[in-house]
Amino acid sequence: MAKKGNGVIHGLSCLGNTIHGMNQYHLRLLFKTCVIPVLTYGSQLWFNPEKPPNHLIKTLQKVQNNALRRVAGAFRTSPIEALQLLTHIPPIHITIRKISESAALRVFRLPLSSEVSHRLPSTFIPVSTPRPVHVPFERPLLRYHTFSHLTHMVRWSAPDTERSDPFHSHCAPYAFQLSSPPFHGRLRIRHDPCVKDKKLGRTIRHENLFQEYKEDLKSIFVVTDGSRRNKRAGYSVVIWHAGKIITKVMVPFAQEASAFDAEMYALAHASSLIRKILTLNYDINEVYLLSDCSSALQVIFDPSPHPSQAASIMFRTNIHAIMTARSDVFIDLEWTPGHGGTHMMKVADLAAKNAANPKSKRAPLLSFTSKSSAVQDINTAPRTRWRLHLDNPNHEIPETSGFYPASQYIRPALRPTHHPHFKDLDRATFSRFVQCATNHGYIGEYFSKFVPSRRSSNSCSCVLSSDQPLLQTRDHVLRSCVQFERAREHLEKVCPSLHHPTFSLARLFSPSAIPALVSFLKESAAFSKSHSPPLQDDEWMPPPQDETVFNRRPSQPKDPTPSG
Repeated sequence: MAKKGNGVIHGLSCLGNTIHGMNQYHLRLLFKTCVIPVLTYGSQLWFNPEKPPNHLIKTLQKVQNNALRRVAGAFRTSPIEALQLLTHIPPIHITIRKISESAALRVFRLPLSSEVSHRLPSTFIPVSTPRPVHVPFERPLLRYHTFSHLTHMVRWSAPDTERSDPFHSHCAPYAFQLSSPPFHGRLRIRHDPCVKDKKLGRTIRHENLFQEYKEDLKSIFVVTDGSRRNKRAGYSVVIWHAGKIITKVMVPFAQEASAFDAEMYALAHASSLIRKILTLNYDINEVYLLSDCSSALQVIFDPSPHPSQAASIMFRTNIHAIMTARSDVFIDLEWTPGHGGTHMMKVADLAAKNAANPKSKRAPLLSFTSKSSAVQDINTAPRTRWRLHLDNPNHEIPETSGFYPASQYIRPALRPTHHPHFKDLDRATFSRFVQCATNHGYIGEYFSKFVPSRRSSNSCSCVLSSDQPLLQTRDHVLRSCVQFERAREHLEKVCPSLHHPTFSLARLFSPSAIPALVSFLKESAAFSKSHSPPLQDDEWMPPPQDETVFNRRPSQPKDPTPSG
């Protein structure tokens, strides 16, 4: 896997270098989609979080380190922990564990009669589960294996995790759809939320609609809402008729569930209440249902094996029974703004929060771990593990590291969503930003420490004519070098105390100061090769880019600077 991954990485190097070509955002995307699947292929079989095989992980980590340098446009000597933070790519063992946990969650899509299910521990499948029809003999020992790759993989999942059924009759090709005759033109689901500027207009329209329904005795107004507090989920259903509340239900749903699950089961419960009301009262023929969860409205009529599939099947069953029994009924489902919306939504929201209150003495309706809650835990756990990894003394960034000032603000993040500089910067500027943050760049301070054979004064060119040469450091370039005096105005705007002796460079890497630092790098071309200390005439020069390492003389030191 490591050899194949290195081959793919060498192919990615053809797409860009530190100056030209594909930018870092797309290089990271290609690494995540083309290299990670190669490196982690079959890792679910050999990875054990309790006793991780360090020799395999180190081999894969070396391949990922090579890719990080290419994505970031960094020097070979740059600290790996810094490159991981700057490219938003966690260590490989964290990625492998997430993949293993996601694979374990897919076990709950299998039927209980599956051969794989019968090889799970007894806590995952009831002993009373009947023997599959296609198996002519008993297999009692399959459930009591003490060790297997499958048992190690699923041990990190809760045995009571919500199951999905891809073979349910509602998933069959012949099952009814929203465009089927019972629903066509009579059941309308509008799940698209409006933009922030139009939320007030949507709220006013729903308030006016509620006032119209007050006078209409042939319609009911239904509002559902779900809430989650400390992993305890609850939902509420409130039904108005003629301007009065006729039904108000508050249900503590589950202890390990998400707000999405609460919203889904609130819609399913509402469909059951609507069916009961329409069965007893034939004068009501119009239903208007509001929910503030667009994702729940989008999949509530979808029977596929998604999270809370049982709620969708329950909703479909009730609505189908209503439409089949009464041909004069029309049902509208629409998204409405949640917090701060209509007064009807405020009533439902307060009831849902009371139902989800952890201090409530009412027992939850269901005792299980929902699929969406498990997926949410799997997606958020890598960031927590990454932070713990950096807090480990063996991996923490020391104060002597050049990246230490930047590490005070640049923390683990799995996505560059909240870091626009990563996506928007051109290739050359981002490479210099990385070199500035790590202090591994074309400056005299770096060459004096990592390239001692470089026979040069390593002094800044701004004082070459002076009798007292000054070592070119990152601090000097950012704060006092006269070559960048004009571009330094961007830094002084956000950091007026830049020239103060007690000023810390860490403040330049705060979210509010990074745009100013980027503007400084763009305008000044600081930390570029053109501003590095000049070489002496007899100084060794790195070989041309088209020359391979095999053509270098053994006496020549390896060039730590990135190619291009």
